[in-house]
Amino acid sequence: LNDHESRMWEVARRKYGRYVDEIVRCLLTVSLEPSEGLDVWLDVFAQLVPLEAHLSESTLARLRKVAESPAELQKLRAWDKDICEHFIKIPQLGARFRGLETLQRLQKFQDADRISRAIDLARDAYSVVLAT
Repeated sequence: LNDHESRMWEVARRKYGRYVDEIVRCLLTVSLEPSEGLDVWLDVFAQLVPLEAHLSESTLARLRKVAESPAELQKLRAWDKDICEHFIKIPQLGARFRGLETLQRLQKFQDADRISRAIDLARDAYSVVLAT
């Protein structure tokens, strides 16, 4: 990666690094369940995907080539390895990630609706008690 790309991935990896397996699982299944670190990595990962928008063509070509060589992979920095070992291999990575973002938004709306219904039920219960 060039200097700008490396800095961006290095900073992002500090946040998403411990969740790589979870990220890959969520991306492959396009599912958020169960996802312990979603609030940590989803926003950070949004700044990295799609790879084509954030990495130069020459960088992507080099990483794809290196991904095929286990000996070369060992020489890479952690974030370069993540790209080669995990993210490049996920088909339609950008579309899968957008699917996860959509699922998260839907989940937030559903959570808000559940909370709203609970508040309405509590208010109704209190109004019945206070009316008597």
